[in-house]
Amino acid sequence: GLVDLGIAYEKGGGQHVTKMDGSGMHSGSRLGFRGSEDLGNGNSVFFVLESGLNPDTGSQAQGGLAFGRQSFLGIRGNWGALTAGRQYSPHWAAIDSQDPLDGISGGAFNLMRRTVRTDNTVMYATPNMSGFSGQIAYGFGEVPGESSARRTMGGSLNYANGPITVKLAHFNGKNATGTDTTKNSVLMGSYNFGFVKAIAGFQIEKGPDVWDAN
Repeated sequence: GLVDLGIAYEKGGGQHVTKMDGSGMHSGSRLGFRGSEDLGNGNSVFFVLESGLNPDTGSQAQGGLAFGRQSFLGIRGNWGALTAGRQYSPHWAAIDSQDPLDGISGGAFNLMRRTVRTDNTVMYATPNMSGFSGQIAYGFGEVPGESSARRTMGGSLNYANGPITVKLAHFNGKNATGTDTTKNSVLMGSYNFGFVKAIAGFQIEKGPDVWDAN
């Protein structure tokens, strides 16, 4: 687990407030469980159950979900990894991994739409192949009578080799009735000069923002 708690002073719009922030000054506070079992031949099954916490009030984060941060089961090997459950979306992972502020004083999430986690999701992640890797994800909407409602799809293509990192990712999510679609596509990249790291990002957003950040 991890507990991140601090005092913050915020000012804007002619108002200011000093407050205790328990939702994570740098990293979200959490308590969870991880486990794995070796199946032989380089394969293993594993699970993650992780609950978000607000230590300033003692409440649960992510809308009060018992394991709102992550809750999934998977199998992995030399061929990659297949996971199922509540997971980080490939789109969010691309933004978060290249965020220059890293949540310390705001972050890229203040500038870009993002869906952090998706429910009922099956995801395949490729192994690293000469610097290239990728993810593809599908989330079942599970709305009776309307198969597209609350359905999510996404993926990413990543390249990391030496000082260069480039990530291209997409998120597609239907609203609760299946009548409208949120589409977010992002390109993130960085170059590490050693003494300084340059990061740039660009996102195209289409449709209503019907997906929350939980």
